[in-house]
Amino acid sequence: MITGPAEVGTARAKEDATSPLSEVIRTINDRFGTDFTGEDRLLMEQVVGHLAKDESLSAQARSNSLDNFRHVFDPKATHAVLERNERNSGIVEQFIANDEIPKLWLDAMIREFHSRARGGGLTASRIDQTETAA
Repeated sequence: MITGPAEVGTARAKEDATSPLSEVIRTINDRFGTDFTGEDRLLMEQVVGHLAKDESLSAQARSNSLDNFRHVFDPKATHAVLERNERNSGIVEQFIANDEIPKLWLDAMIREFHSRARGGGLTASRIDQTETAA
């Protein structure tokens, strides 16, 4: 029997552990007693991804210091967090309200989960490492 590496792509876990988003989760958990995990970074990543589409904001980031850029970024990011919450709530409402959406969604999620579990995606040990690092 030929076997490959037990954990493929472990570099991402190391990168995640040192990212500003992971650091803030760790700080918030320590300071406020919360239990945010690596998966909870998704909200912040979604907001950053949404903001990255704003070319004007990107141009301001390139032409200003971090401190000066904060005056423009903070209100836009706060607004984007609230919009993301509304969007996610809307998705959940559709999941509940439409009998066909859960069937499609759950089918896709089971296939994704099964594929990751069998093909070297996130294993229980890697999930634990990510959560511990976050």
